[in-house]
Amino acid sequence: MPALYEEQINLVPPSDIGEGLRGYLEQLQEQVNELTRQRNEYFREARTPDELVYVREMGFVSKPFLNLKAATTLTIASGVVTATQSFHKVAVESGSTDDLETINGGTEGDILIVYAADDTKDIVVKDTAVGGNIRLSGAADYTLSETEKTLALIYNVGGFWAEIGRGDN
Repeated sequence: MPALYEEQINLVPPSDIGEGLRGYLEQLQEQVNELTRQRNEYFREARTPDELVYVREMGFVSKPFLNLKAATTLTIASGVVTATQSFHKVAVESGSTDDLETINGGTEGDILIVYAADDTKDIVVKDTAVGGNIRLSGAADYTLSETEKTLALIYNVGGFWAEIGRGDN
């Protein structure tokens, strides 16, 4: 995979330059080369902050963890939330329970993990049978009744979020 920035800066001293200045320019050249190498390394690693794999000089190196941004809270409004990242707490609109029927946001391949924002308030994730865009295992609703329960979804090309796992910890 080519680097984003491969150019090198070459300091070519004139032939009639003194030895002291030539030595200084050689040291400066080494520093420029090191800065260029560091910049290339940075751009290889930092093209997208959420990459699972990044490029080093000799190939691909896996990162030890998939690290999601800290969960932010989405509050249900008329059965709908809009996901803006991969990890969210979901809060009821009002009362002690609320139905989650539709999750807006996402593109094909996005993964979303949700959990209840409050142990005392239930989030009932509704399967698409009620007309939303969430497809759950067994076409059955799933209740996030405590903050330790999670639901993992993937956004599919058909415009829906499909369950890929759940945790009842």
